[in-house]
Amino acid sequence: MLEDSSEELENARKEWDELSKRYDGYFSTFEGKLDRYLRWRVITECLPEDRAARILDAGGGTGIVTLPLAKMGYRVTLCDLSPGQLRVAEAKLQKQGLLEKVEIKEADIAALPFPDESFDLVLCVRGPISLAADSLKAAGELTRVMKIRIFSS
Repeated sequence: MLEDSSEELENARKEWDELSKRYDGYFSTFEGKLDRYLRWRVITECLPEDRAARILDAGGGTGIVTLPLAKMGYRVTLCDLSPGQLRVAEAKLQKQGLLEKVEIKEADIAALPFPDESFDLVLCVRGPISLAADSLKAAGELTRVMKIRIFSS
């Protein structure tokens, strides 16, 4: 867990920015494909029937979860600490013609810039909580912005 300091937060941001250049490559490997498939099976079981539902992909990085949700017609907000990860997501969304359907926000999941109960579903996939400066605060923030108290990680 990161110490709660702006220096540690900035170091994490820089590390993830650097990783953004090769992050999606993992999902081309057998392990990455299996990881993606199994997580997506769990996610689809939690999705609201109403495609107008607002979904937060918290710590969603390069948009691995955001992209298929946007294709399905959901209103998705993607937030991540790393501008580099978000630039990769933005390029992928632009290429698929989905950029206007997704709100992208640079944000620390331990200090979300959204009002209480803003989202019908909050997803935090592949461990962003464990990487947050304050994982308990991050969990509290994710809960605070949910309407329906479903959580998938």
